[in-house]
Amino acid sequence: MEDEKRLGHFRECGPRNGQQRQGTSRDRSVELPENRSMAHLAVHAHSRLESIDLTRCTTITDGGFQHWSIYKFTNLRRLILADCTYLTDNAIVYLTNAAKGLRELDLSFCCALSDTATEVLSLGCPHLSSLKLSFCGSAVSDSSLRSIGLHLLELKELSVRGCVRVTGVGVEAVVEGCTILEKFDRRIILYPSNRVSCCA
Repeated sequence: MEDEKRLGHFRECGPRNGQQRQGTSRDRSVELPENRSMAHLAVHAHSRLESIDLTRCTTITDGGFQHWSIYKFTNLRRLILADCTYLTDNAIVYLTNAAKGLRELDLSFCCALSDTATEVLSLGCPHLSSLKLSFCGSAVSDSSLRSIGLHLLELKELSVRGCVRVTGVGVEAVVEGCTILEKFDRRIILYPSNRVSCCA
């Protein structure tokens, strides 16, 4: 069976109802609470993984992604790192070296990042079609959006909701550069007629 041959999808670390899930090599949902687990993933599954959800895995730091930097996650298309609060720009550098084919990335609530992270992403993962940077505090500014508008030309969805340093200048840079953008969550929706509707 295909599901038994591929480690195609990992889900969030957070325990539910006070219980810790115990994952096996046949499970499609396993816990990744520590950096050594990230190393294990890199060694044993880097060529197979397609989707990883690490929501609220706050025990994972830059060191976990440093293990990834020497491997190529060639099939990884979707990565959710929402609320991984200890990740810094260094983690993004390691990530872009490992997974240049990413299509969807969620960095919501990753407040330790800076504009540098977005610039590195824009250059290192040019095929992103969905990027979520919601509620990153002051980590995202107009400089980030200018990088996105210049380099992420395949982007269809962008969320910067709650990013307090974003102004109309950055919004214009994205709208002008990302010509196939469909959803801009500030909230701005682009309709087929190219009308822009603000729903914030």
